Amino acid sequence: GWFVAATAVEALRREREQKRAGRAVKPRAARRRGQPEEAGWVTTRTAARILGLCVKTVHNLTDAGKLTRTVWGRRGYFRVEAVEALAREPNRARRTENRARGAAGLRLARREDAPGETVRGAEAARMLGVCRMRVSRLAQRGMLTVYAVTRGAGRGHWFLAAEVAELAAAREGEREAKAERLAERVEPKRALVTRFRSRAVLPVGGRVDVGDLSEWERYFGEWLTTRQAAWMLNVAMGTVAGLRQRGRLAGRRQETLIHGQMWWHYRKADVVALMNDAGYCKRRYLYERHLSAEGKARLAAEARAREDAELDEARRAGLGRRLIESLLAERW
Repeated sequence: GWFVAATAVEALRREREQKRAGRAVKPRAARRRGQPEEAGWVTTRTAARILGLCVKTVHNLTDAGKLTRTVWGRRGYFRVEAVEALAREPNRARRTENRARGAAGLRLARREDAPGETVRGAEAARMLGVCRMRVSRLAQRGMLTVYAVTRGAGRGHWFLAAEVAELAAAREGEREAKAERLAERVEPKRALVTRFRSRAVLPVGGRVDVGDLSEWERYFGEWLTTRQAAWMLNVAMGTVAGLRQRGRLAGRRQETLIHGQMWWHYRKADVVALMNDAGYCKRRYLYERHLSAEGKARLAAEARAREDAELDEARRAGLGRRLIESLLAERW
């Protein structure tokens, strides 16, 4: 009969047990049931009622990070202090008030009900230093309270002068803080930019000469920039990029020592090896000879000779002059 090794049977049994254990459904982690034992927690519906919003909007505020939710059982709870602090924000209070007016059928409050002096939209735009459309957008975001006059003189939208002045002061402080941050960010590099501003901008396809390199670019180290490699090879910067793309010259993107920008660098040993490559030098010589004035003149002479030969052959065949010109035009 057939005999099977006991070790193989035991290994197969362990493997099947491991697969069965992996397919087994793992028990869920125990949920916290009931309500929070501490006071000061409210449900999602209560938080929505305090904020004057729907439950979906409260969930959106939670996803945006403006509220923190704790799950007990199947329900979410929020801290009362956090909900009330969010409800006391001036912009949110204005939006809630405008929403309540809209639900009651009153689009805007009347100017007669304003608690202080009011100004027109153009005056508010001048105080804020923005356009009239920007004032309307600030009002839509709840940052300004809008009062309306529907009949008689002064029809249109009016704004509280105190609110406009407060918002203008806040925006001016934000501008000054932003200007200070930008000045701190730009100040360390200002001296370097003014010192090495003499770096010449080369025309497209132009070769790099000694005069095109700035003072700090003339010190060649182990790594060369694209301009330095182009000067050593006596080619254009685009030619160096083409050599890198074709795999003839290995390059690496790394930071420069002066500006800290990411530029392509090449090892000086690789550039020198390419300069001494006989095959590359021969092809480069033929290419430059082809693009020289003598080479272009030679190509033009060869083209004229071929054209004359074709004309002679067409005349021997008995073709007309116009037919010959049309054939040459189609070819060239």
